[in-house]
Amino acid sequence: MNMMRKLCLTLIVLLSVLIVRSQDMSNSIEYSQLYIVGAATSAGWSDTNALEMSKINDGVFTWQGKLKGNEEFKFINTRGWYKNILSANPDVVVELSKNYDLDFYAAWDLNGKDWKFKMPETGDYCVTVDLNNMKMSVSKQSPQPQCPSKLYVTGSAVKDQIIELSDMHDVEFKGTITCVPGNIFLINTPVINANTTFYGPMYEDVDLTFGKGVASPLSVMEDGSKGWSVMAAGDYTLYVDKGRLTYQGRKFVPRKVLYIVGGCCELNWNYWDESNKRFIPNPNNAAELIWEGELRIGSQEEPDRFKILTAESWTEETFHPYISDALAEGITDARISGGDDLKWKIEKDGFYRLTFNTKTETLNAEYLGYQHDISHVDENNLASTGDITVETFNIHVSNGIIIVDTPSASDVTVRNLTGQTTASKTAHTSGAVTRPLENGIYLVTIGSKTVKILVN
Repeated sequence: MNMMRKLCLTLIVLLSVLIVRSQDMSNSIEYSQLYIVGAATSAGWSDTNALEMSKINDGVFTWQGKLKGNEEFKFINTRGWYKNILSANPDVVVELSKNYDLDFYAAWDLNGKDWKFKMPETGDYCVTVDLNNMKMSVSKQSPQPQCPSKLYVTGSAVKDQIIELSDMHDVEFKGTITCVPGNIFLINTPVINANTTFYGPMYEDVDLTFGKGVASPLSVMEDGSKGWSVMAAGDYTLYVDKGRLTYQGRKFVPRKVLYIVGGCCELNWNYWDESNKRFIPNPNNAAELIWEGELRIGSQEEPDRFKILTAESWTEETFHPYISDALAEGITDARISGGDDLKWKIEKDGFYRLTFNTKTETLNAEYLGYQHDISHVDENNLASTGDITVETFNIHVSNGIIIVDTPSASDVTVRNLTGQTTASKTAHTSGAVTRPLENGIYLVTIGSKTVKILVN
């Protein structure tokens, strides 16, 4: 009877483990990761040491390294034996540059179809797997090209202009170019001559936007007849990592929102709260977003630093400076292509206006002063209703709307006492500047003159 109880308990424990294991297990293929494994690789048949392949696009992976001849290899979708990416046919000996069909099995038992690949001889190879089309190919590993001192883009998509990419702090080459349908390629000289090296994609017939996360290697070409294709006209930004000589191209689309987060922000490193953290679009420039508010040196982690998120998430793309602790004053370059998790730094508490240009990827930081730093404001001018005349212009408040009349076209800005802009007009001469405002004191700046206005 005791033996029976022990057996029952053992079976219950095993069943519980299997249930939990099955609940945690997805049967779907994963397009974010892939590993190469087998006796042909340096990792052998260890799933925990299986060699990670580089993701160069959604579902597309590449790996370069040594494969032993006449030894087997296959692919796994996770570091485990449950999700297998296998040959669709048995006993395949790979020929270079030929596409081979793949099968996906989410199972422990492969029913005799654990079919693998072999290379005919030992060598350095480049393996490419496309999980979207379930294809694999192998080519000889190309020598890693040397990073040039300068890099230029040209081709029919830029009407054969030769445009120099900027060297961004010796980290990467970057540039935003306006394209028409056609092709582009990269060169290392300002004019094409006998000494020119031509750079293009590792694969033929790929669009400029193919390659994510600056993970797609550049390849040396014989000439500029191939390169990347540009299917849709528009502005594109190119990034070339100088250390790895890899590239990324993306079509410029104005962003709707960004988020500031950091130790100097209202609630430190939170992005999930209701604090003032959201950049809003600049109505006068679709490429710009603006944040205004208080930054104050805190007491927690990285108390005087901040960075900029593209979404309320730690895993999405992040803008940060190229240089560690770049001072948040004036215009600084911003990086979105990876690298170290660097931050901007403030040196003084107060109110700031941050203008981020998503096309040029630059941050313009303006210090607006302390909340009560309005010594330049005429204390005797405080209007609530009716008219107030200051020098040559007239301000009128009616039903919460600020109306300004000036003898000549002037720039008018209305801010609250925290420094946030509530309205602005350029070349304004007469009429309403704001919509109905909440009760409070506002600073109205006309040209170089600022006055306080009470709305109640």
